[in-house]
Amino acid sequence: MASHINETDNLRNKTNKINNNNNDDYSSIIDTKATQYDEHSIQADEFMNKEDLEKVVDSNVYLQHRLFSFLKSKKIPEIPKDDAERKEYTYYDANFISKVFFLWCIPLINIGYKRTIQPQDLYKLKPKMKIENLTEVFYENWNKEVTKLISLYKKKNPDEQYPDFENQKDELAYFYGKIEPTKYSLVKVLFLTLKKKHLKALLYVVLGNCSAALNPLVTKRLINFVEEKQVFPRLHVNKGI
Repeated sequence: MASHINETDNLRNKTNKINNNNNDDYSSIIDTKATQYDEHSIQADEFMNKEDLEKVVDSNVYLQHRLFSFLKSKKIPEIPKDDAERKEYTYYDANFISKVFFLWCIPLINIGYKRTIQPQDLYKLKPKMKIENLTEVFYENWNKEVTKLISLYKKKNPDEQYPDFENQKDELAYFYGKIEPTKYSLVKVLFLTLKKKHLKALLYVVLGNCSAALNPLVTKRLINFVEEKQVFPRLHVNKGI
């Protein structure tokens, strides 16, 4: 008799739990299948493995409960549906202080604090960062280098007759195989293509090496001051600083 009563109570408890779950408010859940990808955007299976697909596409996005979640609203940031809604890479538009302290990352961090970051949340590249733009600049610099080589070829062969070219493309095609780039031509063109980045990187390397070389000197001065402070306790700290 007692066992039948226990079974009845367990069944009643399970029924109550199911009813409570059905009455829960799931309005804060975002269905990533409907909002994350459309027919015009890159499909998830093109760059994600099966395990990631199960985590991102075949699951829902929930409001995350973290240490300081009580300080933020319970509204879940929407997932961008296409590239038009995605933000561009903001590093180049940030000021010096924002770059030093990575303040330009805060909007993305805020999204990740509320919910799991999705691929569509990441910044899209600016036009100057895309490979198409760099390729165009590279070909432009390369054509200039080839034009210089053609001029040198004409000076070395003044007696050779040349046809009239309608455009630069025909001229380059005519001299193809007759001229040879120097061993520095490609290096020169690559430098011109990424000139600003190369110079900036070189500057950072020089500053970093100078700092590494001067650090031991500063440390030596501090050690000397500490030793002198032990002998003369009344010595002011200002000198050490």
